[in-house]
Amino acid sequence: MARQWADGFRVVWAQQGISDELRNMLQEWICEVDKGLRDTSSNRMPSEWAKKVDCRDSLRDLAFPLPEQLPPELAAHSTSRSTANGKVTSRNDSLTREDLELINQTRAVSAETWFRVSQWGKKTKKLHWKVAAIAQTMGEYAIGSWERSPSTKQAKWAMEAYRTAEKEGAFEQPVS
Repeated sequence: MARQWADGFRVVWAQQGISDELRNMLQEWICEVDKGLRDTSSNRMPSEWAKKVDCRDSLRDLAFPLPEQLPPELAAHSTSRSTANGKVTSRNDSLTREDLELINQTRAVSAETWFRVSQWGKKTKKLHWKVAAIAQTMGEYAIGSWERSPSTKQAKWAMEAYRTAEKEGAFEQPVS
């Protein structure tokens, strides 16, 4: 994910500005951030509240609407590189709108639930051990207030594990 943002920064640097699409998206988001800031500040001055770690943590839970077409700074970029044997490989390291939505879905699940999915998957063997480990990792990320964000691959496998556990009734069974 960091590489994708670096590509976006390169685009901004090269253009010495941002696209109209990114500007419009950010203007919409500014209203959401302002509302969230004022809602969470209670009786405190919003400008003072904004300096607090608790404010940052409460604003992390805000959901921002994504446009149908991502701005060029965030859109998928392909990269090519040569391997040691001279072959050229191509890779798409950037995120699509669907990727971002999948990552947001993953982050919306609690740490307790991720640990439960992992434990259930290991115990019943209805999840591959690697997938159960990904669910465990998502729980660890959640406990850490999502300081680390899941990759698209992690989010894909984690949500597949979550849906499997849900379908199999894992959340209806007592934790043992």
